[in-house]
Amino acid sequence: MNKILNNKKYLNTILKMLGLIIVVVILIIMPFVIEAIIYDEATFPFNLPIKTSREGWLSFIGSYLGAIGTVLLGWLALWQTKRYKKASDKTDETFRILQEKIKELVQTNTDLAEENKNIQENIKSIVEKNTSFLKISNGLQTDLKNLTVSNSALQSDMKNIIGHIPDLIENNSKIQEEVCEIMKNNKEIVDSLFKIQKAIFYPHLTSLKIFEICDYGKLSDKMKLEKDAFVNVIFGYRDDLGCDNWCEHLEGEYGYFAFPLYNDGEKYIISFNFEQIKIAGKQINISFLTQSADIGPNQTVWCVFAIEKALFEKVLSGLTNHGPIELYFSSSNTIGEDFIWSSTLSIYGLNGGEPYFFLNYLGTTKIDSLDKWYEENM
Repeated sequence: MNKILNNKKYLNTILKMLGLIIVVVILIIMPFVIEAIIYDEATFPFNLPIKTSREGWLSFIGSYLGAIGTVLLGWLALWQTKRYKKASDKTDETFRILQEKIKELVQTNTDLAEENKNIQENIKSIVEKNTSFLKISNGLQTDLKNLTVSNSALQSDMKNIIGHIPDLIENNSKIQEEVCEIMKNNKEIVDSLFKIQKAIFYPHLTSLKIFEICDYGKLSDKMKLEKDAFVNVIFGYRDDLGCDNWCEHLEGEYGYFAFPLYNDGEKYIISFNFEQIKIAGKQINISFLTQSADIGPNQTVWCVFAIEKALFEKVLSGLTNHGPIELYFSSSNTIGEDFIWSSTLSIYGLNGGEPYFFLNYLGTTKIDSLDKWYEENM
């Protein structure tokens, strides 16, 4: 196939050369043919008279042939230039390709050198690892021997442990029983601590066994307005009289009986206030004005019941030797719990002498709310 293609290429070249020779020959012969036609009157009778001499015509033919030669030489020079340029471009392209291949070969050589270096380093690392592996293997073999010896000792110990398992089970049962007992005791301790914590906030008021009765309203020297707290209950009050100025009108217009209570707890008792009085189990529905008090730790509060002076003797006489009088006070603690403090008050008189009190503390009861307590005790 390549031979056929080469033959075709060769034939095309020959044909191009023959065509070129024919064109050149025609261009050269053409002036002579024209001359023969012009000057041969016998053969070509239609020719016109030519006045030009043969020397002039010969000069024209020389110029014509010179021009044709110049054109041919120019074309030949152009063809050679193009051919040279094509060959030069091909040579440059070949040189560029060779340079790129040389560059690739240099880079490949560099990469191969680097790869060779890495391979050598890897071989060195493998040798080192192999050496280390051999050392580890030797160490493992030694450890295996030691483990074999230890395993024998462990098997012996295991036999001893298995022999003691029944004793361990028995001891474990005892320990579990002791743990249960400890947990039970811990629960009791926690419950006790919780009760103690609750008790810290529980209001504690102790009667001081001191009682004051005064029909002319003068304050007792035992009452300290600057230090003590006062819970005042005023029966038969006027519109212009309030608990904040009751002591100013007490001496002239009121008599009173009073008793002190002492806060021996660690917390404040908030809003200690009189709520209800019962005589012979019946609630007494009379109008009265009250003033509450906050009682600090280790502070005394005076519960003062003031009655109009005109009625004081009559009321006191009616209550003397009549039986216990139930008194109910409300209060709150610092964590918002509500309580009712209750007691009975008995007034006694002997042979017309000065009456005296007897206060019996009934207890302090935690309630849900004061309104609910009123609903249940009305």
